[in-house]
Amino acid sequence: MQTSETAVKARFVERPNRFLVLARLEEGGDVVRVHCADPGRLHELLLPAARLYISPRPPGGSTQYTLERVEHGPERVMVGLRSTLANALFEEALAERRLAPFSDAAAWRREATPPPGAGGGTKTRFDFRLEMPDGTPCWVEVKSATLVEDGIARWPDAVTERGARHALHLAELARDGLRCAVCWVVQRPDAFSLEPNEARDPRFAAAIRTAAASGVECWAWTATLTPTEARLGRPITVRP
Repeated sequence: MQTSETAVKARFVERPNRFLVLARLEEGGDVVRVHCADPGRLHELLLPAARLYISPRPPGGSTQYTLERVEHGPERVMVGLRSTLANALFEEALAERRLAPFSDAAAWRREATPPPGAGGGTKTRFDFRLEMPDGTPCWVEVKSATLVEDGIARWPDAVTERGARHALHLAELARDGLRCAVCWVVQRPDAFSLEPNEARDPRFAAAIRTAAASGVECWAWTATLTPTEARLGRPITVRP
């Protein structure tokens, strides 16, 4: 999947708030304002002078560029920092029948809400509603992970009340007999398993354990990225 036609190289300067990064262009040296779509802390990635790949934004806004990638560590691992890319990679792999747990999905749509009364009547919009061959739905939430420590991806990188709420609603749906799943796209190639980040968000860790015990499926895949392209990679083990 081509994710950007232009990849501008820059160096990280600072992050005044979670949506704004200041970066110095490698060509010319100007400091520019860059929109950061990833709400995570990213402390281990946005290090002084880390190389960033940014893409131009339409003129007229408060930021001139969007943050796409960062090179991490001496191995220069390419890590994706546009959260919405996870959903796009999931859907691309779904269409190509490369997701083994959902390879028989007959159709799907994004941003779908269970019918009234399902799962205790809580109104939640999930990332995907898959339609299985027998006509039954499968409700899917997709999460973007970037934090990897010693080969273990950990999510979330920051407290997510929304993530915990969605996990508990999926647990309710699963207890009602509906198929549900939480799927992580680790936007880097160097993870071998994924675990909830209990140290950062114990409430989410408890919620995902409840979901898994209730029958919610947990799946994860890595991704391989270049400055302008991305591709869903191999499946990895999830240990809720």
